[in-house]
Amino acid sequence: MSLLTRRHVMSCLLFVLSVPMATACTTWKHTELAPTPATGYVPSQTVRVTKRDGSQLMIRDAQLRGDTLHGSLANVPSDMRLGVVAVPMADVADVQARKISVIKVLYGGSLTVLTLWALTMLPPSLGG
Repeated sequence: MSLLTRRHVMSCLLFVLSVPMATACTTWKHTELAPTPATGYVPSQTVRVTKRDGSQLMIRDAQLRGDTLHGSLANVPSDMRLGVVAVPMADVADVQARKISVIKVLYGGSLTVLTLWALTMLPPSLGG
């Protein structure tokens, strides 16, 4: 295999291995929602809400106002008002937000580096 082809294969493998890691390095973790401050500023975040009946909603720009969680459905375009939801906290069993998982980052990064290192060690006669 020529050097150019080998580099091309390595680049493709690096891309294939690293793209899934961009989302695989996060995990859903329980989060406490604080009431919306009087200033009206709310950090933009998407949360996964599990209701007491077992159903789940993905809510974008989640805000806790009083005893109700307000936001927009994450799978609806933001310019459509149909996606606006208000869920009473009495109906909510759990609220989770995406957080970076250090263990997944270390594991995935190590696996990628070791895989690429092993591929570069293959003799050219094996097509590596």
